Amino acid sequence: MLFNGILASLQSWSIENDTLKLNIGETCYRDLLFSNRMASQWKHENTAYFSRALGISAIVQTSDDKIVLMQRSHIVGEYPNMLDVMGGHIDVETGFSSFTPQQVFDAIAREVCDEIGLACNELEISHCLGLLENTAIQKPELVFESRTECNEGDIRNRMKNATENFEYSTLIFIDSNGDSLDKYLAKNGRNFTPSAEGCLVLFLDLLKSKNGRE
Repeated sequence: MLFNGILASLQSWSIENDTLKLNIGETCYRDLLFSNRMASQWKHENTAYFSRALGISAIVQTSDDKIVLMQRSHIVGEYPNMLDVMGGHIDVETGFSSFTPQQVFDAIAREVCDEIGLACNELEISHCLGLLENTAIQKPELVFESRTECNEGDIRNRMKNATENFEYSTLIFIDSNGDSLDKYLAKNGRNFTPSAEGCLVLFLDLLKSKNGRE
């Protein structure tokens, strides 16, 4: 039996007084996967058909200055076998009307911890980097920056017992600096999910802005 669950969807967004405002609705995994499959036929018809499930992704930096990536497993519903960052969706209850920013931060923290086996006090979600959209399937994605007190070796040990380690076939660790990221993206860009590529580009922009201030 396939799992189905209620997800938050993004109906619209705006920026007011330097604050990102999200107008949230409701969808589910079933509608998300059907929407993805039909996207090429719907693209030029009615955008109201799309699920627009709100994805959440995180750039995870380790204590030894690595970024944690994954190769998605062949059994996942979206982009099997492709390279990705940590993340998922915002699970909600039927009939919900809104949620707070803290609930969004808590949701991405849970996703990361469940995927690589961290305890909640071992991960800090520092801030939201931005909002992306995968235009091919009309899917929005909130992107976060995070850091863990664990190093690469710690995570390789934790992942063995992580509750959602079935979502990937392997973890990949690359140096958390602009040169390494640029080279890795140039070599492997076609193998990344669209949202993951967008996440890394946003993170690269952040690194470059920080270097410019130093």
